[in-house]
Amino acid sequence: MSIRPLVAGFCVVLVGCGSAGDRAAPPGCPEVTGGGELAARDGRGAILAASPDGASAVAVWESVFGDPLTAAVLDGGAWSPAVRVSERGAGAPAAAALGSGRAVVVWDGWDGWDGDRRAVRVATRGADGVWSAPANASAPGGVGPRLPGVAATPSGGALLAWRDDPAGAVVAAVVSPGGAVGPPRAVLGGGEVRDVVPVVDAGGRRGVLWSQGTPDGWVVRASAAAGDGWSAPVTLSAPVRRVSDLRAVAGPGGHVAAVWRDEVGGRRERVGLRVRGPCGAWGPPRTAGAEHVRALGLPRPPGPPDQAPAVAVSADGAVVVAWPQRDGDRDRVIAVRAAPGRAPGPAVPVTDSGAAGAPALAMAPDGTAAAVWEDLNGPRLTARMAVLAPGSASWTGCRTLSPPGQEVASPAVARVGGGFTAVWASPDRGAVRWAPVPR
Repeated sequence: MSIRPLVAGFCVVLVGCGSAGDRAAPPGCPEVTGGGELAARDGRGAILAASPDGASAVAVWESVFGDPLTAAVLDGGAWSPAVRVSERGAGAPAAAALGSGRAVVVWDGWDGWDGDRRAVRVATRGADGVWSAPANASAPGGVGPRLPGVAATPSGGALLAWRDDPAGAVVAAVVSPGGAVGPPRAVLGGGEVRDVVPVVDAGGRRGVLWSQGTPDGWVVRASAAAGDGWSAPVTLSAPVRRVSDLRAVAGPGGHVAAVWRDEVGGRRERVGLRVRGPCGAWGPPRTAGAEHVRALGLPRPPGPPDQAPAVAVSADGAVVVAWPQRDGDRDRVIAVRAAPGRAPGPAVPVTDSGAAGAPALAMAPDGTAAAVWEDLNGPRLTARMAVLAPGSASWTGCRTLSPPGQEVASPAVARVGGGFTAVWASPDRGAVRWAPVPR
């Protein structure tokens, strides 16, 4: 989604043309050299996921024209050729890199292209670089399985989870290290459910989180795998008017961090935070930063929403959270760091340049965090980055990742091969690009 502003009574169009849209990066955010195209056209909504050991990554993007999903794998410092991995009409992809060039992609699809029932579909890539044919992960004849997520396991497999409408069930399935998809199992029998997120820690503990409506308001809940089934859900947050944009990540030291937006009324919101330690116990509820005005943003589907928070975890359990919020007449990206087992520190801006939104985060094991975001500092949205060093209170090293004249939508970042890598799609050209993110 875009962060271009609206002005009351009329719309200011900020899409550039000619030389104005091709100007160089400002001196405070010099351009990064390196990187290149993964696809020259027909790409949108690019996502990026790294393997648990950070040795490889997979990028996936949708087609502007409804063609199949496309994926490329980064392994051994080089990208594989881009390959179509789904049938036509696939949407809402999620991906996980499993190491040694292996990967899994899941998406919203249909029970056979000529079928009339929704299905969660999956394709896997083996160490030989060959993608499997698409297959159903959800049960045959399902009514409304949709919006799947996927998390890699340390053993080289994956955990899938999704919502099944109209009952609002939460369902999960396991992908073995060999690529076989196990039977779907109910985590929750039904309810008013959104944002189903699977997560697997460094010790192999499998969990699923989701937001759920209750008579008292919306809450965040979680369940852990127990044998062949799932534990009774635990509630991680107090009831609020609405919970949105739940995200969860696992760190290399066995910690899990979950963040979400608590909408408290009007345009006011808070960013909620819970951290689970390596022993499997959730810490106390926290708030990242103060209550604030929600970022404005403009819709540019199907990318992630401007308002979504991002989170990353270091090996010792330090957590960094970033989110966009309205600050006067513009959106800005704000971040906090929480030391292991501690409440978050003061909120600081990630950048002072222009208007900013759609942040993404990655963390090195030593606690160095990298942030990427959409930045509107001129007629086009650009991809920018900055780094937060361990023990530092401020973000430094602002760089421009995208080339001049190319608009950017929702850049993603991951720790890969001892450094960071960013991927994004260009909505005006359909190109999908990557760039190294300097530390």
